[in-house]
Amino acid sequence: MTTKITLMAAAGAVALAACSANAPQKTAAAAANTAVPGRVEVCKATSEAEIASLFDRWNASLKTGNPKRVVENYANNSILLPTVSNTPRLSPAEKEDYSPHC
Repeated sequence: MTTKITLMAAAGAVALAACSANAPQKTAAAAANTAVPGRVEVCKATSEAEIASLFDRWNASLKTGNPKRVVENYANNSILLPTVSNTPRLSPAEKEDYSPHC
């Protein structure tokens, strides 16, 4: 159980810290490779301290047992790839539905 929570927390922290949306467009080639024309995802520089802080925030929300608190950690356009389900969760409602299974 601890391993599952640790893996989920690590995935959540990386998802929260890794990329930022609506960054300035860099090149026409980059724009052509995006799912949404004119939108580019750019990875954000981060630190171990920031990752640890995001993990602590996510873990604290998980400990509340309140799915809404857990879902607040995810961007609206994020994709949750669950560890105990084969169904990707796209919307906040779908992520909330998954949270009780953690």
